[in-house]
Amino acid sequence: RFDNCLLYRNRREFVSKLKHAKANPPPVLAEEVAEELSWNAATARCVRASAISKREAAREERLRQSRMETSLTKTLSGFFSQEPSKDIRRIKSAFACSTNSHYGGAEQPVYL
Repeated sequence: RFDNCLLYRNRREFVSKLKHAKANPPPVLAEEVAEELSWNAATARCVRASAISKREAAREERLRQSRMETSLTKTLSGFFSQEPSKDIRRIKSAFACSTNSHYGGAEQPVYL
């Protein structure tokens, strides 16, 4: 496809092709081949390859939302129990630690 491409199969061929490339000027590329190898063409290929449809974007958003909800549920499930009184004691204990002067908090009572 590219006339100036020197292919090799092993180290010996590589050395031979490299010596040839150093000793000879490269052949002139056809205009269409030169365009295909340009930055503009490479950028256009990259944009085409990375484009997603609205359907794919909506699906990705649903998956992201689902993962976030799952993560939040796992995080909060360890904090809350089936017994609200235990949850309230746990919250009071957390606030008590945060107001303890030993931990740098203010020495003020916390009312729930």
